[in-house]
Amino acid sequence: MKRQIRLSVFESNSSSTHSVSIRSNSTIKFQDIPTNSEVILNGTYEYGTDIFDELGKLNYVVTMLASIVEYRVDEEGLDIKSFEDMISLNWFKWLADVVKEDCNTDVIYKCPTYSNGRKKSYYPYYDTTFDEDCTIEDIFTNNNPDILDDEMKFKERVRDIIFNPTTVIEDKENEY
Repeated sequence: MKRQIRLSVFESNSSSTHSVSIRSNSTIKFQDIPTNSEVILNGTYEYGTDIFDELGKLNYVVTMLASIVEYRVDEEGLDIKSFEDMISLNWFKWLADVVKEDCNTDVIYKCPTYSNGRKKSYYPYYDTTFDEDCTIEDIFTNNNPDILDDEMKFKERVRDIIFNPTTVIEDKENEY
């Protein structure tokens, strides 16, 4: 398989149909996380577009963390029995801390519901994402797995993803 990496965006000549990348872009389209407020995160984001705004990137970081949780439960035996277990993980606490520290805004994690209004009752609760060629953990950590175990490194990475106006998240189907 031939690979070429340009502008931090992965490409291949395979028949892959889905990819995730975090890249820089000089185009600024911004919706700030509200200050001195609260934000409810229920795992939704606008699929199929470039995500430029803070609130969209915050929601997408939750999606990435849920994807890492799903992998670790399935492959490494991480013990998650409830939504509360998941949002009690350090990653979700540290993410909420970043928003509190930078915006004085409280993060409220809300368990997503089915279309009938019933709460989801299985991990990872939030929608997840994937990339055909690398793990979401590798993308989130920028290939530095220590980030998930180090509060300061984690917070620095989250701040760069969410609050850097030139950081863009792409999550979409690739055209052949």
